[in-house]
Amino acid sequence: MRLLLVEDEIDIQSFLRSSLEEAGYQVEAAADGKTAERLAVDGQFDILIVDLGLPDQDRHQLDPQAASTGTQRTGADSIGAAERR
Repeated sequence: MRLLLVEDEIDIQSFLRSSLEEAGYQVEAAADGKTAERLAVDGQFDILIVDLGLPDQDRHQLDPQAASTGTQRTGADSIGAAERR
């Protein structure tokens, strides 16, 4: 299963990425909304995990891109509370 991880805190991104890869996921990571948007359009992802507090873009701005590819979206703040749509 391929997922796109969007987290601007590099330490958190690194921890999540290695944990998810260890669990068997194929992970692409982005540190900002613009990069995530490009990757979401260009790639085939099963899941998007997006930080709710990105510095350059609101998480909800990524939703139309994800919806157009049928990707499941999950948003999480930096302390781990999850919001499913």
